[in-house]
Amino acid sequence: MSTDYRNLSFESLQLTRSWHGIGELQLKINRYLPGANELTRGRILFPGGQLHKGYVIRHRSIELDKNGKQSENWSIVALPLKSWLLQRITEPPNGVGYDIIKSNTEDVMKHYVNTNTINP
Repeated sequence: MSTDYRNLSFESLQLTRSWHGIGELQLKINRYLPGANELTRGRILFPGGQLHKGYVIRHRSIELDKNGKQSENWSIVALPLKSWLLQRITEPPNGVGYDIIKSNTEDVMKHYVNTNTINP
């Protein structure tokens, strides 16, 4: 499926960045717009077509109006792709109680990402 989300007209798009956290994307969009029904949990969004800034949709809910009735807008919350790393359980190699690597920071991070997410 190749829906170009850059062409969707949305009411609001907020990118929240966090120095110590992971940040999030909040999108408010009319649910009757063409292609809006494709914005479901698990879909990956690339704001502005920037392939290095992917966000995975985690939650979609219908907004309520002032009277408590359903409105025409969906509220969508998406987390950066790096949030997938939060779902991983880090396990040491077989036969040892912990995983030790002594190297520069970049190599250490690559080691843990590789052994715990790419090739577990």
